[in-house]
Amino acid sequence: MRKDSGQSLVELALVLPLLVLLTLGTYDVALAMRTKNTLINLSREGANLALRGSRTVADLQTVMTSLAATAHPLEMDKEGMMYVIQVKVKDGVRTINPIAWDKNPSGPCSKIDTNDPSSLAGTVPVANGDSVCIFEVVYTYKSVLLPSYARELHSITVF
Repeated sequence: MRKDSGQSLVELALVLPLLVLLTLGTYDVALAMRTKNTLINLSREGANLALRGSRTVADLQTVMTSLAATAHPLEMDKEGMMYVIQVKVKDGVRTINPIAWDKNPSGPCSKIDTNDPSSLAGTVPVANGDSVCIFEVVYTYKSVLLPSYARELHSITVF
């Protein structure tokens, strides 16, 4: 037998864990990017659908529930939350009405502070007598590679 028989097997044993880790890392990043793109599309479509309706709380709840049903593979009812924030200006007085999706009350919190006048809800330009809606989608992404690592992703569309 030759002295270097089995060398390739040893090299493979040394390199294979690194290749598997690199592959899983790439897969995890791709899943995170898909999740973020899905959230962006959900917020845009939510804004589009909410704009077409009467903007009552019941209609907006129906829009959010319908969007959650189309968000596969995301589990919006377990890891996600949607918010519609209505901003109205009448006689120079700004009123802010946040509406949370009622299907996951323990979901992630909104990133928009409706009590802070310097937040998006307090600074979005609204003409007197008009109203603007902010559609926000928040989702807790859990890493495949590190299951204990969770990060909240969100997307906001103003309409």
